[in-house]
Amino acid sequence: MTKNCGKILVLASLMLFLAPAMAQVQKGYVRTVGRPNNPQGTRISGISIRVSGLHSPVVSNENGNFDFDLGGGKTSYMVTSVRDSKY
Repeated sequence: MTKNCGKILVLASLMLFLAPAMAQVQKGYVRTVGRPNNPQGTRISGISIRVSGLHSPVVSNENGNFDFDLGGGKTSYMVTSVRDSKY
């Protein structure tokens, strides 16, 4: 019984250890290119960001922020296109 209990304990600890890795969220923001009078640029809302591995594009919110889940077994993501949905 001790061997089974040890195996279950190891399995449970591995699941608890890996659960946060499966639920990570990639966060970022969209902004204009900086200029001498505004080196940080201006954040832009409503920008559509297509990421390889995701079925639908991510759209930046009113502050230019966006996020998407890093679920599944994929280890890398690539931004494939950025479009302004207002035009």
